[in-house]
Amino acid sequence: MTKNKKRIIAFDLGTKFGWYDGKDGGSVKLNPKRRLIEFWDHLADLVPDTTAEVAFESPMGLRGNAIYPLMSLRAVLELHCEGLGIPTHGYSPASVKKSFTGNGRASKDDMKIECSRRGVDPIDDNHADAVAVYNHHILEDRR
Repeated sequence: MTKNKKRIIAFDLGTKFGWYDGKDGGSVKLNPKRRLIEFWDHLADLVPDTTAEVAFESPMGLRGNAIYPLMSLRAVLELHCEGLGIPTHGYSPASVKKSFTGNGRASKDDMKIECSRRGVDPIDDNHADAVAVYNHHILEDRR
């Protein structure tokens, strides 16, 4: 394991997932029929073994078939990271929104506006959510 691992990357999981590492970020639309293998392939580039930690917005509050795709992506993310010895940290959407905007029920537009206020021009709401997860993780890590 590399001693000087410093890069943290955050994800907003979904069939269009967002990512942010403090400098770069974006969003990627996955083919719903191949989402797991496509996500795995993207993780090889986005989360190399030099990554220190991975944070993600944990799927919560969904029921039935709605939660399955998100939990599947979470499992792929955790499997990839575990194989590389990278710790993962999941956070509830409400806690991420609250720490980022001051409102645990912030809208997609609220999240994008707060990103812009903090100097990040988000590509879309998925990227904005990843920025928020990143910032939330940094705050949690300092506590």
